Amino acid sequence: MKLSMWILADWLWKYNPIIYIKHGEQSLRGVRLYHPEQKMEKQNVYLGRAQDFIGSGGDGVICVHEHDMLLLDTNDIDMVLNEIFSAFDFYNKWADDLTGSIEHNSTLQEIIDISSELFDESVIICDASYKVLSYSANFEKEPFSKDLKSILMERQNSLSKFTCVRTGLQNNDSVNAAFIANFPDFENRLIISNVFNFKKFLGQVLVVEQHHKISEGRLQLASTLGDIVAYWIRYNSEHISMRAEASIFKDLIENKNISREDAVRHLNQIGWRESDDKIVARLSVPNSSANILMKQLNNIGLTVPDSYLIIHEFSIVLIANLRITPMETLKTQLNQIIENSNYCCGVSSTFKDILDFRKYYNQTSIAIKYSRRKVGDIVFCEDYIMDYIYDIIRTNSNTIIMHPIVNSLKEYDLANKADLYNTLYQYLVHERNLVKTAESLGIHRNSLLYRLKKIKEISDDDFNESKIREYILMSFKLDLFTNKAC
Repeated sequence: MKLSMWILADWLWKYNPIIYIKHGEQSLRGVRLYHPEQKMEKQNVYLGRAQDFIGSGGDGVICVHEHDMLLLDTNDIDMVLNEIFSAFDFYNKWADDLTGSIEHNSTLQEIIDISSELFDESVIICDASYKVLSYSANFEKEPFSKDLKSILMERQNSLSKFTCVRTGLQNNDSVNAAFIANFPDFENRLIISNVFNFKKFLGQVLVVEQHHKISEGRLQLASTLGDIVAYWIRYNSEHISMRAEASIFKDLIENKNISREDAVRHLNQIGWRESDDKIVARLSVPNSSANILMKQLNNIGLTVPDSYLIIHEFSIVLIANLRITPMETLKTQLNQIIENSNYCCGVSSTFKDILDFRKYYNQTSIAIKYSRRKVGDIVFCEDYIMDYIYDIIRTNSNTIIMHPIVNSLKEYDLANKADLYNTLYQYLVHERNLVKTAESLGIHRNSLLYRLKKIKEISDDDFNESKIREYILMSFKLDLFTNKAC
């Protein structure tokens, strides 16, 4: 969220700011300490001591953005810097929480509730006919609410209501920025933020002046809230059909009770067959916010037009039908998405039964976890499933299950500076093929035979027995995984 000098002036009220603001638009993305040789960028507010700007004799701290300036009654520049950092954190969190809640199908009431810390006054949202859609919890408790409710909520005749409200608003329902208004016979002033969708008037956000005097900064924040409400309306109208189609996947991933009959009927409605091969991919962004994910969702949807996308556990989850989007096409699409990004992309095995969707989603988590989160790569669960199995064995076993030869060879190698451990491992991995084993070790065939002879002197196991070979190889892999995990 972009801030303005007006918003910062309100935030820094305790420093008794002297305000010189000519423009005050919401364009600030960060704060920097002023240096005379530094190029001042439009998106930043610059902080310095008054004497740095106006020469000797200046006292206090100055915040500057282009032709706008705040002079603060303090010399503690570090404290002011931290205060401004806190302002950006606070307002960005508010914007992130709002946009994230919209993606998660929030109601207008939830939008107001999320904004309660910012607007602790009464907040009301009306539609274009001035019908009240939602209002804050404290609205009912305020002594003036009865008067305002009689204007907004208790007039049954819409024309009467419209006439009364229009008188108070002075024909300002075409104004883009938030403005101050008064209702007849109502002593509190209000901030009105019109809500538009492609220039069409949809309604208004009303904030009653109570605990905070109306300022330019609060007008700008009300405008931002109006934009969020407009986004809520736009999102809910544009995505209602897509959310309805993707709802089956959202329900399944949240372990809701879905009958097979309902699941199959839903698949048929979107042109999928129960017998189709399906696959799940999870796009995970480290330290992502709901706002970041939501912004990326539409862009990703353009790249994978025949797949369905939902957000779950701060990741974007994709489910594709391989009859409609063949695997090679899907890989190309996923590569386009993660190219030059910080996404980790885990992919499940293919499956048919849609009721197993949640289980295969869990496979994507296995791929991401055991690949050590390879950013920019597509990782498949099948490549890491053995690591997952070994991890389960390692963490759940309360006894020694590895074959004794593993530790015996490690001890021999340590004492004799040998390499019998890796020799036997490669020998079993290459299914006792002497040529391939020697190549993998980079030694001559005769050297390999000598090492194998030494191994047989240490252990009397019969490597011709398949069960023994499988047991020893599993022990090697479990030991290697345990060392890697540590």
